[in-house]
Amino acid sequence: MYRWYPDKAGDAQGFNQLQRGASPGGSIGDFGVTLAVDGRLSRSVNLSANLGYWLNSNPKNGGSTLLDRPDEIIAGIGVDFPINRWFQGIGEFRSTQYVGGHTPNAFPNNPVEFIVGAKIYPARWWGLGAWFRRALNDQRLKNFNGVDVSTAIQQITNVNVPGRGIVIVPGTTTVSTSGGVPLGFQPSSDPYGFGAQLWIGHRNKREPSILPNQPPVASLAASVTTITLPCPPDMHSSSGACPTAASSTVQLTTTASDPDGDTLLYTYSVTGGRVTGDGTSVSWDLSGVGPGTYTASVEVDDGCGCITAATTTVTIATCGDCVPNVVCPTISSSCPDAVDQGTPITITANVGAGTPPATTYNWTVSAGTITSGQGTTSITVSTDGLAGQSVTATLEVGGVDPSCGRTTSCTTPIRPKPALARKFDEYGNIRFNDEKARLDNFAVQLQNEPGSTGYIIGYGSCDAEGMTRANRAKDYLVNTRGIDASRIMVVDGGCLPELQVQLWIAPQGAAAPTGDAAGVMTTCPDCKKKPATRRRVRGRGEE
Repeated sequence: MYRWYPDKAGDAQGFNQLQRGASPGGSIGDFGVTLAVDGRLSRSVNLSANLGYWLNSNPKNGGSTLLDRPDEIIAGIGVDFPINRWFQGIGEFRSTQYVGGHTPNAFPNNPVEFIVGAKIYPARWWGLGAWFRRALNDQRLKNFNGVDVSTAIQQITNVNVPGRGIVIVPGTTTVSTSGGVPLGFQPSSDPYGFGAQLWIGHRNKREPSILPNQPPVASLAASVTTITLPCPPDMHSSSGACPTAASSTVQLTTTASDPDGDTLLYTYSVTGGRVTGDGTSVSWDLSGVGPGTYTASVEVDDGCGCITAATTTVTIATCGDCVPNVVCPTISSSCPDAVDQGTPITITANVGAGTPPATTYNWTVSAGTITSGQGTTSITVSTDGLAGQSVTATLEVGGVDPSCGRTTSCTTPIRPKPALARKFDEYGNIRFNDEKARLDNFAVQLQNEPGSTGYIIGYGSCDAEGMTRANRAKDYLVNTRGIDASRIMVVDGGCLPELQVQLWIAPQGAAAPTGDAAGVMTTCPDCKKKPATRRRVRGRGEE
């Protein structure tokens, strides 16, 4: 923008006009830029604001600047009320701020004011207006501090006055204000102002009104029409086509126009989730809602009684190929470390939970026979005739995923039956010749079983009788029959009412026998000495 002043300070007439306040008299005019915004709040209310800056030039006479004018920042905000086509109310609040370098002013003032008025349009081609202005920070007497002040004048010496010589001007005090107003200052007398205007002109013919008011045209569109939910936490998509995480936010966009050019208002509603935002584009949050079809609606209101509705739908669907996540079961088995031949083996499998779970159990064994439990998690295997071998039982479970392990094995060695000592013969207090015959048979059997050991268990009727008889038998077997003494063991079996000798054979590895006589006494009586008898000497030919 540009302001130009016809009166200049370069000639006497123009300078005289400037002294009378005709204009600032800038030598080259003033240059300004203003930013203005305007908005319609409703059908009958408009709001506007402006902010401007003026770069002012100075009045000059020749090469001299008569007045250094400041630059101006102008701001204002206004509102008008077009009630109908004949009447418009107006209100404005504005301020002017002087900035930049300028000639000092003893009483600087940045004016602030408001204006209210109205315009009347009797016809389209002419009209009139009137307004009232009120200055808010004018320089009236009531706006000054009522306290008077005085100015002190310092004493001045060595003042040369013609005809009087050197004199001294004494110091003094003089009154500077009256009622708080500087002496000689002309204050403002009236902060109020009035104005009126009349205009006449030509306007093009008004287009005929469209009656009745036409409704707006609107459509509603969603950024997506289907949201596919991911598989549940314990499942996955077999094809990988389903998303791992669903986007639950949908953008809704309304495309609308009004034939009458009215300002449109948008109201949204949904059957699930919630809407955030306003205007032609909003966000529809569908997080947390289940599968189904949901509807979003918008009502477009032109503010003149006409409302147009539009809808769109979004379907939340489940993934169609979700399958359970594979969870492999833990499979293990337990069995005895070793068993004796003939002792059944129990093998037990521990099968943990899996997805899918185990449904069948099939056992196989490397030796022996499954006697019970086939098809379950525990079987019993017979070990008859398996001495010295090992039995390995293997379980294969069915129903689990092919990628999972499905077998477990356990091995049990089979020990031979332990060798047992057996009683070969027993006899009482018989004649020695008869005893030797029995010992001869015992010696033959020990010779037929080279690795075996013979045990002679003596039971006496009194203390030491049994051991004496057993030692005599051993002496016969060693010295007469030639049996190695290390293969003959003599055992004190205790006491019985009558003397008894038991002959036992213990195969190699068998436990030493302890005898099986019944009625053994824990305390043996002392043996009584028999009276000595004379031995008759047999003659030749006697037996």
